[in-house]
Amino acid sequence: MFLLLVINLLEALNVTRSPRGLSKVKGRDPETPAWRLRFSTPHLKLPKKVLDYLFETSQGILGLHLVGRQNKGSVATLISFTSFALLQNDKRPLLELVSNTQADWLQLEFRSPDGNQTEVLKLPGGSPFTGGGWVRMALSVEPRQIVLYVDCQDAVVLKLKEGGRILSLALPQDLQVTFSSTAGKKASKFN
Repeated sequence: MFLLLVINLLEALNVTRSPRGLSKVKGRDPETPAWRLRFSTPHLKLPKKVLDYLFETSQGILGLHLVGRQNKGSVATLISFTSFALLQNDKRPLLELVSNTQADWLQLEFRSPDGNQTEVLKLPGGSPFTGGGWVRMALSVEPRQIVLYVDCQDAVVLKLKEGGRILSLALPQDLQVTFSSTAGKKASKFN
């Protein structure tokens, strides 16, 4: 039996009620609102009560569904998972999804289960945001595979190394989840 955990990031981050650095715009679909995230938007971090819920219900699989449009010629973080303790040592996140519309790549950066190595996985097909239009994307991150769906096309399935879990989804107690940037990196903001 699987339990589906759903966190509405826009609600959890108070995006719909917080005007600083945000402006409401027409979305991909006329009945769906959207928000423009500007460079001046503060880092959008999940609050503690949402993180507590994530800890209580997480079963080792993470999924992200988003609809967005990225500025041309930019590099931006879509979502990052960081640990204060690890950031003190080497400034690298636990897991980070980054899109580059200039070089046309989408990559997932993550730590090995022991936390000592950083792996970078460029997803095939480039960045879905390179064309400049609205993109509907879903990403499933599991210990042995990553599945990417873009605009209802066939899924891209990437199997990770055989013989064990290469991707640890054990979340530390000092976890910080940041949407549309990496905490502490101004240049990582999604515009």
